[in-house]
Amino acid sequence: MSQHTSIYHSFAQLLLEHGQQVSPAELHGLMLGRCCAGASFSAESCIKDAEILFDGEVPASLHQALTGLQDMLKTELTTFENLAVTLLLPNDDCPLEQRISAMAQWCQGFLSGFGTHIGQTKLSAEVKEVLEDFVSISQIEEQAEEENDEASYMEISEYLRMTSVFLYTEHGIQPEPPAKEADKPAVH
Repeated sequence: MSQHTSIYHSFAQLLLEHGQQVSPAELHGLMLGRCCAGASFSAESCIKDAEILFDGEVPASLHQALTGLQDMLKTELTTFENLAVTLLLPNDDCPLEQRISAMAQWCQGFLSGFGTHIGQTKLSAEVKEVLEDFVSISQIEEQAEEENDEASYMEISEYLRMTSVFLYTEHGIQPEPPAKEADKPAVH
C-alpha cells in the first residue's frame, strides 16, 4: 500500500480538509489510551475526550470519522479469538523520521487518554513500567540512522501494540466472553 492510500494518510488528509492540525497518530493514541484505562466505547464519550486535541469542540463533520475509528478500536479490543491492536502510524514507505515522529505523537496521545481516565486507580509495577516506557518513547528524537533504527522502529511498534493489549486487559472494560456451546441450555 502506498503512502498516498494508507489509512494514516487518508485520516491526515481528512483532518486537514476540515482545518484541523491534529496528528492522526496522536488522536489514535488518545482514543486507545482512554479505552485501556477503562473509558466507555461510546461515541459521545470518545468525541468529548478528543476535544483535548482539537482545542475545543470537535467539528460535527468529523464525528463520523472519529466514531468509525472508535468502532475499529472496540472491535480490535473485544474480539476474544484474536485480541490485537493496529497502530495508526505512517506506512513503511514514509521516511523513517516521519514514522518516528508519529510514534512519539502516538505515545503522547496514549498517555493523555490513559491519564485522563485512570484516575486514582492503583497501578501495578508492570503497568507503571510500561507507562514509563511510553513517556520515553514520546520523547524520541527524530534523527535516525536507517539500518539500525529501522529494526528498532519495528521492535518498538510491536512493543506498543502488545503493551496496549496488556494495559487493556489490566484496566479496560472487559466484555463478557461469548458463550460456549456446552454452556448454552439445550432446546427441546
